[in-house]
Amino acid sequence: MLKEASLADKVERLAKKVAELERIKRIYDNAHTPPSKMTYTQKKIAAGKRAGSRPKSGRKQGAQKGHPGKTNKPEPAEFEHSMSECAACGSGRINETGRKIRDITEIPPPAKAVTTRHTISVYECRRCGRKGMEPDAGLPGAGNLGRNARVRIADNFVCRMPQRMNGERMGRDGLRVSAGTVNNVLARAGGNLKPVAAGLIAAMQRAGVLHIDETSFKLNGKIIWVWIFFDLLTGGALFVLRPRRGRDVLHEVLPEFNGVIVCYG
Repeated sequence: MLKEASLADKVERLAKKVAELERIKRIYDNAHTPPSKMTYTQKKIAAGKRAGSRPKSGRKQGAQKGHPGKTNKPEPAEFEHSMSECAACGSGRINETGRKIRDITEIPPPAKAVTTRHTISVYECRRCGRKGMEPDAGLPGAGNLGRNARVRIADNFVCRMPQRMNGERMGRDGLRVSAGTVNNVLARAGGNLKPVAAGLIAAMQRAGVLHIDETSFKLNGKIIWVWIFFDLLTGGALFVLRPRRGRDVLHEVLPEFNGVIVCYG
């Protein structure tokens, strides 16, 4: 009886271990496992499956010979360069024997920051008594940075530049700002974009098909998830930051969506 009991305990332990291993395998070995979560062996197996899915063509990777280029080059401005005398002896008796064309693409040096002072008159109506009226000078609602400066800060942020580095980068254009100022600019930009985001969400609620995916990054040692909701028909793209990746994010952002979600193809 003792031997049978020990065998039963052993079988039970092994069954629990197999169940745990199968659970882990389902998490890390399925069609939705990203390459970053795969083990080296899994990557080799996946690569073998992809390689064996269709016969090799024998062609090299990349664009083939004769393929038209896709480099976006601006329309060039025309300049002509000529000589009036010989560079060796200084004689003016020279003949043009041919011409060659070279297209040179250059980026001009960035413009330095310029500060303008605006004196704004404030008015009071003697008829209705309204006070504090100002003419529309086209100035930002808050802060002392102009539109182009704020766009440059936002563009640096999109390029994943930290606030301190963002401020130092602005200093190259003669406008060094603090990390706090960068944060304030981005916060105001986010507030101004709330109506745009609300319009995107309302349109996506009615969409038939949405492409949705998420990825993670660390912020102050904590994992943050970046969700993207993309409508292929309209080109609308919505990015959402959340500390989680569960289905509750979908119900929160698109509570009325009743279409099809495309994820991982």
